[in-house]
Amino acid sequence: LVILVSYCLTIISPFVGLAIWGIVMAVAIYPVFLKVAGMLGDRSKLAATLFIVVGLAVVLIPGWAMTKSAILSIMSFATELRAGNIEVPPPSESVAGWPLIGEPLYAAWAGAASNLEATLNQCQPLLREVGAWFARTIGSAAIGILQVAASVIIAGVVMLYAKDGYALSCAIAEKITPNRGQHLTDISIATIRSVTNGVIGVGVIQGVLAGIGFFVMGLPHAGLLAAIVLITSIIQVPAVVIIAPIVVWVFSFAAPVPATIFAIYMLFA
Repeated sequence: LVILVSYCLTIISPFVGLAIWGIVMAVAIYPVFLKVAGMLGDRSKLAATLFIVVGLAVVLIPGWAMTKSAILSIMSFATELRAGNIEVPPPSESVAGWPLIGEPLYAAWAGAASNLEATLNQCQPLLREVGAWFARTIGSAAIGILQVAASVIIAGVVMLYAKDGYALSCAIAEKITPNRGQHLTDISIATIRSVTNGVIGVGVIQGVLAGIGFFVMGLPHAGLLAAIVLITSIIQVPAVVIIAPIVVWVFSFAAPVPATIFAIYMLFA
């Protein structure tokens, strides 16, 4: 029996996280779901289907654009680098006077400007580590997007049976803490919604700040890029997957000082 239970737990363990995220998502947006269902004539199944379709579109379309943009940017940069088409402009003398990082940055920058290939050869171990980290980050982001998509489907199903789920949660909580089950369940629901609103708020702020930087630099499709940063922030995917290729791209066409300011701004945005 113990062996059977352990095998069962091993089989279902990858899906536990998806189920939890789906339940959290359902709890967070259930008030919106009720309003939409009411607008549709109390057709809960239609509202759940609409939520799943819209949710998958919101997650998968920016996610695909994000992954494709990151991969194409890296491939394009590597191709241009091998072809010798990338030229690093020499740094201004004022760079050496920057506090803390001025002198080492000036030396590295000047070396790259005079002989980019030699500078890259010197940094090969570091570049390998950065490349491996970036590949892992892209892979993790892609898996995370698919997991969120699965959680969206689970959330749509959970909302259809929300009343039964609430009653079951109250009953379980009542067994654990008699006479306080419903109170603890209501507090849990309120906490989930409060935390979710906080995550969305932080994502909105990060998306807006990133959008300001994109617009100031005159990047094409700045609004779409800002929306992708917003979505990735909300679903807890590192925004660096989007921002890092954009910063590299900006350095390829912008003057060194504005590009550096943009990179520092995006680092803290």
